[in-house]
Amino acid sequence: MSHFIDIDRWSRRAQFEFFRTYDLPQFGLTAEVDVTALRRRCRAGHAPFSLACWYAVSAAANGVEALRLRLRGDRVWLHDRIRIGTTVDTGPETFDFVYLPDAEDFPGFLTGARAAIERARSRHGGEPMDDRPDDDGVIHGTIIPWVRFTHIDHARRLGKDDSVPRVALGRAVDDGADGEGPVRMPVALSAHHALVDGVHMGRFYARLQALLDAPTWLDGAEDAR
Repeated sequence: MSHFIDIDRWSRRAQFEFFRTYDLPQFGLTAEVDVTALRRRCRAGHAPFSLACWYAVSAAANGVEALRLRLRGDRVWLHDRIRIGTTVDTGPETFDFVYLPDAEDFPGFLTGARAAIERARSRHGGEPMDDRPDDDGVIHGTIIPWVRFTHIDHARRLGKDDSVPRVALGRAVDDGADGEGPVRMPVALSAHHALVDGVHMGRFYARLQALLDAPTWLDGAEDAR
């Protein structure tokens, strides 16, 4: 169950207290992942590639406890589960936020995600964006499919307590001259250093790559169409 952690007994107490003094405590890195197997199955009709990527990101992040930690004043809250809140295009050069479900399996995720995206795109133009600044049970996501980037900075509200991680997905590129080479995609992750260290980011990328290499979790997605 979600709960406050006991900071006095926390093995990272010293690191937590150290980085809480920083004016800019968020840090990030970008690494390329191999999406060859996933894109192949998606192109065979199993699922939309972008939603399959977000499911894998969500599953990988939920498997790393540090990415489920959030600052609540001077205390630290551990979410039992988190979900993805990402951008979705709503018209020519416009977008809104959409909050994807935390589902037990990919078919359930796909059904809920499509419904959420449809609701976002049906909102009338000119309405305020569906921002939820008080909802920290998410990871903020975005997709930039036009660029194979090596670094990205995110817009942030000023303050030391912005503890919601950010994930950005870039353009997937086939490195083979004949179009049959490995397909790689940049994934950028940033987080609050009082809660997350490099070792936790390493675990995230390892879990994510394992999911991308063996996308058997796509099975049954056709039935969710």
